[in-house]
Amino acid sequence: MAEYRDEYAITFEKALSELNLDKKMKEMLKKAISFILEKPYVKAEGLEEYNNKLFRKNVCAGRLRVFYGINQAQKIIRFHIIKFKNKNTYKT
Repeated sequence: MAEYRDEYAITFEKALSELNLDKKMKEMLKKAISFILEKPYVKAEGLEEYNNKLFRKNVCAGRLRVFYGINQAQKIIRFHIIKFKNKNTYKT
C-alpha cells in the first residue's frame, strides 16, 4: 500500500495525453507511479535549481522522466510533468 497520496498537476495530465504511449508503456508507467508513491526517494534525483524540493526520476526502462514534489507533512506527492528522456529534459 502506498504511503503517499498522488496529486496530478494540469501540466502533467496534458503532457501525458500528448505522449501517445502504447499499452505496454502505460502499464509500466502505472507501476512506476505506484512505486514512486511507496518509495519516493529511491533512485530519485533532487534538482538543485529548486533547492532539492523537486525530484526527477527515470521510469519506463529509462525512456521517460517524471518530475514531482513531495509534501511530507500532508503525505502527498504532486506530479508536475512527464517527458521523454534526453539530456536537456531537466532544463525545460
